[in-house]
Amino acid sequence: MASLSEFRKWDKVAKDLEEQTKLEDDADRAAADKALGKDKVALSEDHKKEMVKAEQARLAKIALDKQRELEENSKAVITSLPEGQSSLLVDDTYLEGKKVICLKGIEGPGTVTVKTMKPIIKVFVDDCTSGLKLVLDSQVLTSHVEVHKTSDFTLAISKTISTVQLDVCQGVTVEYGDDLFEGDDDRVYFAGVSDLTIKYKGQAIQCDYKRDGATKVNEASEEEYQFVVWYEKGSLKKDSLMRIGNKFLTGSTVENSALDDVAREAIALEKLKEAEQHKLEGNDAFKQGEYAQAVLFYTMAIDKVEGSSVPSAAPSDPKKPSLQATCLANRSACFLKLGHHEKALDDGKACAEADPKYIKGHFRRGLALHAMGRYKEALESLVKALELEPKNKQVKDAMKFA
Repeated sequence: MASLSEFRKWDKVAKDLEEQTKLEDDADRAAADKALGKDKVALSEDHKKEMVKAEQARLAKIALDKQRELEENSKAVITSLPEGQSSLLVDDTYLEGKKVICLKGIEGPGTVTVKTMKPIIKVFVDDCTSGLKLVLDSQVLTSHVEVHKTSDFTLAISKTISTVQLDVCQGVTVEYGDDLFEGDDDRVYFAGVSDLTIKYKGQAIQCDYKRDGATKVNEASEEEYQFVVWYEKGSLKKDSLMRIGNKFLTGSTVENSALDDVAREAIALEKLKEAEQHKLEGNDAFKQGEYAQAVLFYTMAIDKVEGSSVPSAAPSDPKKPSLQATCLANRSACFLKLGHHEKALDDGKACAEADPKYIKGHFRRGLALHAMGRYKEALESLVKALELEPKNKQVKDAMKFA
C-alpha cells in the first residue's frame, strides 16, 4: 500500500493551530505585563523565566505573521475567466512569481491551462462549476492537487501528479495522460463525491461514495468516508479506506493481510462500530414501516460483524445478545412483515444457532413456521422460547394460536 502522507497533513494542521494559539496567548500576556511594567524588572527567578518565554513568544509570533504574509503573497487566486473569453493561460508571466494556484468560484464553460516553465508548489480548486476544465501541464513540487465542493468539472493531468484529493464534489472527471498514473504513490482519494469518473489508458472507472458503500462511523458522516483509486496490473482499481490507529489501510488489505493481534482487534472494533450504526439505521427504518430498507441495513450490519473476533456481548447472556444474533432476529421480523416466510425462518434458525439462549431466535422461528402452516414445529420453537423467559407475554400469546 502506498504512503498516505496527505492524510497526515491534517494532524500537522491541528498541531500548527494549537501552537499558533499558544504563541498568541503568550504574546498577549507579554503585552499585558509590559503595560504594567513587569517586563522591565524580574521580580523572581520564576518571573525571569516567564520574561524569557514571553520574549521568545513575541519573536515567534512575528516570525509566524511573516510566514503567513509570505504564504498569502505566494497565492495566485483566480476567480473568473477573462471577460468574453472561454479560456485562460496561466504561465510564468501571469503568475508573476507566485507559486500556489487557487481556482475559486469560477463558472464555466471554459478552460484554464496551467503551463509554466518554473515549477509551482500546489494547486487548489474550490467551488468551481458549469463545465470548467483545468489542464495541468506544469511540474508541481508537492505533486498534490485538491478539489473541494466543485461540480461539472474536468481535471486533465499532463505532468506527474501523485495525489489528487476530491472532497464533497459532483460530476467530476479526472483524466491522466499516458504513463502518468502508474507510480507507487499515484492515487486519487475521494470523500463525499458522487458521479466521479477517472480515465486512464482507454479505461474509465465510475465512483460514487453512496453506491460504493460509504457509512457513518462514530462522529464521521457518510461524506467523510474515504475511498481510493489506483492503477495496478493493467487496470484501474477502487477500494475503501479504513483508519487503523494512525494508518489508513484499504478494505482489501484489511481482509487479506497478515496483521498482528492488536491491528486485528482494532479492525474488528472498527467493523463493529459500523455494524452498530447499520443496526440503528435498520431500527429506524423498521419503525417507519420501511421493512425492505430495514432488511438492507440489517444485512449490511450482519456482513460487517460476521466472523468478527470482537462480539458486542457474550452470546451466553440472553439479555445482551451478540450483534449478529440481534440483527438476524430483526431481519427475520422484517421478512415476516414482507410475507417472505422462508427467509424469516432461515434467519430465525441462524439467530438461534448464533445465540441459543437468545429468546428472539426461537420466537421468530416459531412465528415463521406458524405462518407456513407448520404448527407442530412452531409450537416446539415457542416452547423453547418460553423456557428461556417463562413470563414472556408475547410468547404465551403466540402459543395460544399455535
